[in-house]
Amino acid sequence: MTLTLPQAFAQGSEWPTQPVRFVIVFPPGASINAFARLMAEPLSQFLGQTVVVETKDGAGGMIGVTHIARSRADGYTIGMAHVGTLAVQPAVMGPKMPYQALKDLTPIIHLTNQPNVLLVHESVPVQNFDEFVAWAKKNPGTAYATPGIATSNHITGELVSSALKLGLTHVPYRGVSQVLPDFMGNLIQLAILNIADAMPLVADKRARAVLVTSDSRLAELPGAVTIVESGASPSPLNSWQGMFGPGNLPAAIVDKLNQGFNMALKDDKVRKWMETVHATPVGGTVADFRNYVVQEHEMWAQLVHRFDLEQLA
Repeated sequence: MTLTLPQAFAQGSEWPTQPVRFVIVFPPGASINAFARLMAEPLSQFLGQTVVVETKDGAGGMIGVTHIARSRADGYTIGMAHVGTLAVQPAVMGPKMPYQALKDLTPIIHLTNQPNVLLVHESVPVQNFDEFVAWAKKNPGTAYATPGIATSNHITGELVSSALKLGLTHVPYRGVSQVLPDFMGNLIQLAILNIADAMPLVADKRARAVLVTSDSRLAELPGAVTIVESGASPSPLNSWQGMFGPGNLPAAIVDKLNQGFNMALKDDKVRKWMETVHATPVGGTVADFRNYVVQEHEMWAQLVHRFDLEQLA
């Protein structure tokens, strides 16, 4: 009797029997690349096969995710993607997207959450969020910088400005590296950055954090209110990372990879990296992550439509 691929694995086929390719959609030098390479070692030990880390970046991560989506659903090509490639960009681009996130990819595990942070330059005379709101209303049109158009940072800014009637003006840059010189030079007084990029500025007292997009306050930024506390959003707006495979990946493979990554998230070196970049480990079941991706897909689509960002595609 001939078995289909899912049936074969369900009956105990010894996957994997060859190296597994771990695709990263972020550019070389990004801290997340180090994260992936750290996880590859414990994952390799768990699977009993070499895990080869490859970078396929470009187009905001879409080139790498497209490659994953078009790979064979045999478990030998998996990849790490983020909220932008799986929720924000699909909402902005609609039918122009080269893949359908909920159809062409198989969620494996929710790896980490990293909130964005609303920063004010040290020269701005505010010490907390309430003072920031009062200051912003007295200075309508104040510009805020983000790493780009239609990013989670941009949407966070539009949401806060709209909900609290602040009248802020978005100034998109091409990446964090271009934001930092202007912000540190006081050419622009507000910025919304990922926490990994924001913390060094706060630590050096070049900026104050007044809001975080997480669902609870952070020990390292005790004075920053959450976006839920601010009244701007009923839910957090996390910048998250997760593992995916091609669509229709057999359940037995998905479950084994989920177990391996849950174990890798507990590795000492991986934990140390996450502490360094202020990332919160998540883990959990395949079902948990699948439901989360659907919810995130719907939430970001609503926000993109609310601020008419489809026109930017």
